[in-house]
Amino acid sequence: MDCSREPSNLGKFFDEFKRAYQEYLGMPTVIIVAFIALALVMAALEQAGLAAVDSLRHSLSALVFGDVESTREILISSAATLITITSITFTVLLLAVQQAASAMSTQIIDQFLRRPVNQFLFGYFVGMSIYTLIILATVSPEFSPVLSTTLAFLFAGIALYFL
Repeated sequence: MDCSREPSNLGKFFDEFKRAYQEYLGMPTVIIVAFIALALVMAALEQAGLAAVDSLRHSLSALVFGDVESTREILISSAATLITITSITFTVLLLAVQQAASAMSTQIIDQFLRRPVNQFLFGYFVGMSIYTLIILATVSPEFSPVLSTTLAFLFAGIALYFL
């Protein structure tokens, strides 16, 4: 067994991963991490017990999210919808691009993945889904994340606009 091949294959793998990150995965990763950070900050902010935040939460709760169960149902529906839309939309788009690439060139797939708008939208949809799931995890019988749910609802509206 030739051990000299393993480091070169491993090095080649890391080079390809680095190239993929730079060309395709960089922007979506940054956007996803930003959504995760926002979810953690919003959850901590709502549970901090600050007077201004609590008064805003209570006034908003009286208008839209009356109880914990309605908040939970909105987040469950939003997360399921976003995950479904993301998987269907990007799968269909990639299939269409792959069909065009088979007729013309594989460069079409590369160009599709390199477009900053496509990278942004992919990162936004995945990040928004993860944000919603993180906020859903903070819902408990004693705590309803009203501000975070309102923000998730706003982000979902923006996501629908992007479609």
